[in-house]
Amino acid sequence: MNKKGFLRIIEAVIAIVLLLAFILYINYKTPSIDFKTPAIVKDSMSSILTQIALDSDLRKCALNGEGECSSFVNGQCSGVFCPPTCNYNTKFTEIMTKRIVNYDYACEVCEESLSCTTISEKLQDKTVYTDTIFIANTHDVNSEPRVVRLYFWEK
Repeated sequence: MNKKGFLRIIEAVIAIVLLLAFILYINYKTPSIDFKTPAIVKDSMSSILTQIALDSDLRKCALNGEGECSSFVNGQCSGVFCPPTCNYNTKFTEIMTKRIVNYDYACEVCEESLSCTTISEKLQDKTVYTDTIFIANTHDVNSEPRVVRLYFWEK
Protein backbone atom coordinates (compact mmCIF):
# COMPACT_ATOMS: atom_id res chain seq x y z
CA MET A 1 0.00 0.00 0.00
CA ASN A 2 1.26 3.41 -1.01
CA LYS A 3 1.19 5.70 2.02
CA LYS A 4 1.80 8.87 -0.03
CA GLY A 5 -1.23 8.25 -2.24
CA PHE A 6 -3.44 7.45 0.75
CA LEU A 7 -2.38 10.66 2.52
CA ARG A 8 -3.13 12.68 -0.63
CA ILE A 9 -6.63 11.20 -0.84
CA ILE A 10 -7.34 11.99 2.85
CA GLU A 11 -5.90 15.48 2.32
CA ALA A 12 -8.19 16.04 -0.69
CA VAL A 13 -11.27 14.75 1.19
CA ILE A 14 -10.52 17.09 4.14
CA ALA A 15 -10.04 20.01 1.73
CA ILE A 16 -13.38 19.27 0.03
CA VAL A 17 -15.19 18.98 3.39
CA LEU A 18 -13.69 22.27 4.59
CA LEU A 19 -14.59 23.98 1.31
CA LEU A 20 -18.19 22.72 1.45
CA ALA A 21 -18.47 23.74 5.11
CA PHE A 22 -17.25 27.24 4.24
CA ILE A 23 -19.70 27.54 1.31
CA LEU A 24 -22.61 26.36 3.47
CA TYR A 25 -21.61 28.78 6.24
CA ILE A 26 -21.54 31.72 3.81
CA ASN A 27 -24.88 30.81 2.19
CA TYR A 28 -26.74 29.87 5.35
CA LYS A 29 -29.60 32.23 6.12
CA THR A 30 -31.12 32.34 9.53
CA PRO A 31 -34.80 31.56 9.29
CA SER A 32 -36.80 34.73 9.73
CA ILE A 33 -39.99 34.68 11.69
CA ASP A 34 -42.57 36.69 9.83
CA PHE A 35 -45.03 38.47 12.09
CA LYS A 36 -47.83 39.49 9.79
CA THR A 37 -51.22 40.62 10.86
CA PRO A 38 -53.86 38.36 9.31
CA ALA A 39 -55.68 40.10 6.48
CA ILE A 40 -59.09 39.74 8.14
CA VAL A 41 -57.81 41.37 11.33
CA LYS A 42 -56.05 44.14 9.42
CA ASP A 43 -59.18 44.89 7.38
CA SER A 44 -61.41 44.83 10.45
CA MET A 45 -59.15 47.17 12.41
CA SER A 46 -58.89 49.56 9.51
CA SER A 47 -62.64 49.73 8.95
CA ILE A 48 -63.39 50.07 12.68
CA LEU A 49 -60.92 52.91 13.14
CA THR A 50 -62.22 54.61 10.00
CA GLN A 51 -65.78 54.36 11.29
CA ILE A 52 -64.75 55.78 14.68
CA ALA A 53 -63.02 58.66 12.92
CA LEU A 54 -65.99 59.36 10.66
CA ASP A 55 -68.85 58.82 13.13
CA SER A 56 -69.51 62.19 14.74
CA ASP A 57 -70.83 60.73 18.02
CA LEU A 58 -67.87 58.40 18.55
CA ARG A 59 -65.46 61.12 17.47
CA LYS A 60 -66.95 63.59 19.96
CA CYS A 61 -66.78 61.00 22.72
CA ALA A 62 -63.13 60.34 21.99
CA LEU A 63 -62.26 64.02 21.88
CA ASN A 64 -64.40 65.19 24.81
CA GLY A 65 -63.65 62.40 27.27
CA GLU A 66 -62.61 63.78 30.62
CA GLY A 67 -59.30 62.81 32.14
CA GLU A 68 -56.26 61.27 30.55
CA CYS A 69 -57.39 57.88 29.50
CA SER A 70 -60.02 55.22 29.21
CA SER A 71 -60.30 51.69 27.96
CA PHE A 72 -62.93 49.35 26.59
CA VAL A 73 -62.35 45.59 26.85
CA ASN A 74 -64.77 43.04 25.39
CA GLY A 75 -67.85 45.18 25.81
CA GLN A 76 -66.94 46.53 29.25
CA CYS A 77 -65.97 50.17 29.48
CA SER A 78 -63.65 51.39 32.20
CA GLY A 79 -62.35 54.86 32.86
CA VAL A 80 -63.79 58.26 32.36
CA PHE A 81 -64.01 58.02 28.58
CA CYS A 82 -67.42 56.40 28.93
CA PRO A 83 -69.68 59.16 30.19
CA PRO A 84 -73.37 58.26 30.19
CA THR A 85 -74.09 61.10 27.77
CA CYS A 86 -72.12 59.31 25.06
CA ASN A 87 -73.67 56.28 23.43
CA TYR A 88 -70.16 54.89 23.18
CA ASN A 89 -70.87 51.64 24.98
CA THR A 90 -73.78 50.66 22.73
CA LYS A 91 -72.35 51.98 19.47
CA PHE A 92 -68.87 50.61 19.96
CA THR A 93 -70.11 47.17 20.97
CA GLU A 94 -72.33 47.14 17.90
CA ILE A 95 -69.42 48.08 15.62
CA MET A 96 -67.10 45.48 17.13
CA THR A 97 -69.54 42.57 17.12
CA LYS A 98 -70.41 43.17 13.48
CA ARG A 99 -66.83 43.12 12.30
CA ILE A 100 -64.87 40.58 14.35
CA VAL A 101 -65.22 36.86 14.93
CA ASN A 102 -62.97 34.55 16.98
CA TYR A 103 -61.07 37.48 18.46
CA ASP A 104 -61.31 39.36 21.72
CA TYR A 105 -60.68 43.06 21.57
CA ALA A 106 -59.78 46.10 23.58
CA CYS A 107 -59.75 49.77 22.80
CA GLU A 108 -58.05 52.62 24.60
CA VAL A 109 -58.16 56.37 24.15
CA CYS A 110 -55.09 58.26 25.31
CA GLU A 111 -53.76 61.78 25.20
CA GLU A 112 -50.26 60.47 24.41
CA SER A 113 -48.93 58.06 21.82
CA LEU A 114 -47.91 55.57 24.54
CA SER A 115 -50.37 53.13 26.00
CA CYS A 116 -52.09 54.73 28.96
CA THR A 117 -53.87 51.68 30.39
CA THR A 118 -52.86 48.31 31.77
CA ILE A 119 -54.37 46.48 28.79
CA SER A 120 -50.95 45.65 27.34
CA GLU A 121 -49.82 44.14 30.64
CA LYS A 122 -52.77 41.73 30.63
CA LEU A 123 -51.92 40.48 27.15
CA GLN A 124 -48.26 39.57 27.57
CA ASP A 125 -48.73 35.85 26.86
CA LYS A 126 -50.88 36.33 23.75
CA THR A 127 -50.28 37.25 20.14
CA VAL A 128 -51.75 40.74 19.96
CA TYR A 129 -52.51 42.74 16.84
CA THR A 130 -52.84 46.49 17.23
CA ASP A 131 -53.65 49.54 15.15
CA THR A 132 -53.90 53.20 16.03
CA ILE A 133 -55.61 56.31 14.77
CA PHE A 134 -54.98 59.91 15.76
CA ILE A 135 -58.11 62.05 16.20
CA ALA A 136 -58.03 65.82 16.46
CA ASN A 137 -60.83 68.36 16.55
CA THR A 138 -60.90 70.27 13.28
CA HIS A 139 -63.10 73.07 14.66
CA ASP A 140 -61.36 73.82 17.95
CA VAL A 141 -57.59 74.18 17.84
CA ASN A 142 -57.43 74.41 21.65
CA SER A 143 -58.86 70.93 22.25
CA GLU A 144 -56.48 68.09 23.00
CA PRO A 145 -56.04 65.47 20.27
CA ARG A 146 -56.50 61.80 21.20
CA VAL A 147 -54.96 58.52 20.18
CA VAL A 148 -57.45 55.67 19.71
CA ARG A 149 -55.79 52.26 19.79
CA LEU A 150 -57.36 48.87 19.06
CA TYR A 151 -56.01 45.55 20.31
CA PHE A 152 -57.14 42.19 18.89
CA TRP A 153 -56.09 38.75 20.12
CA GLU A 154 -57.40 35.24 19.56
CA LYS A 155 -59.98 33.92 22.00
